[in-house]
Amino acid sequence: MEINCTNCGATLSFDYAANAYQCGYCGSIFQHAGQQQQATAQGLEAGCIPFQKTLDDFRQAVIEYLTTGDQTPVDALPNASIDLVEQVYYPFYTGDEQKRPFPKPIYGGDSDYDGESITPFAIRTDLKQIIPISRADTSGIRLQPTNLQATGLFYYPGWFTLYEYQGHSFLIFMNGVTGEISGTRPQNLQIAAPARLNVLKKYALIGLGLWFGILVLRAALGAFIGHPFDTHAMNNPLFSEPAEMFWFIRGLIFVVIFPLLMISVFYPKITEAYYQRFRVQRGRIAKQAASHQNTFLFLKTNT
Repeated sequence: MEINCTNCGATLSFDYAANAYQCGYCGSIFQHAGQQQQATAQGLEAGCIPFQKTLDDFRQAVIEYLTTGDQTPVDALPNASIDLVEQVYYPFYTGDEQKRPFPKPIYGGDSDYDGESITPFAIRTDLKQIIPISRADTSGIRLQPTNLQATGLFYYPGWFTLYEYQGHSFLIFMNGVTGEISGTRPQNLQIAAPARLNVLKKYALIGLGLWFGILVLRAALGAFIGHPFDTHAMNNPLFSEPAEMFWFIRGLIFVVIFPLLMISVFYPKITEAYYQRFRVQRGRIAKQAASHQNTFLFLKTNT
């Protein structure tokens, strides 16, 4: 999405610290349209939960969000393109038109997706925290429109960003009170630990090799030691002849019990070691991104 300066025609870039568009050629600054929206008469009579999380808190949360997750691409953070960052008040209602209270606050905004994302946060809110919105600093904060016919309107705070990665759009919401994150992030399905069944097959093949390896060892020892090795005393689970019952017991141990035991002990460690490689790489990127304090994120923009 490219936006041009109305003064000189150059392409605008988004200044996340100021939450505004800026022209790098002539220096003009343009506020995002959402910032121009002021509280309506209904909004002035409403209440709100004051913001407790800042833009910098949101920045750190997004960095962490895009550098965690077992299947999150390693390059998700540096190659994401931020399209929009907003500080938003989301409308909720506590009662119906007859002022009968709802069991839980009801979302009254115009976006089903926003509602699904922010509602789990809002329904847990302590309504005693609500203050008149006229007492809150709403500068630069977008009040989401509401047309729901209900009573007890209050606005719940949240941060929102829209970003793109490899041509696909994703959203991130942050609870403006607690800092909890809700959103979507890209998935790299090729980042997947070996399947349990494949690891089980691997150990079964090792067990099968041990099973026949014992047979080869027995034959070799028999060739060197001779007849004493073929005594009844050697008919045990380890060195019995192939025709003996112990031979099948040995097969059961090596081909069935051994793989099951190994996978129960080592599969969690194999999975952890596999994903740990990617966590280390993402950790380096997150540390590098956190050190870039002059921009909202260590990310490119499409603006």
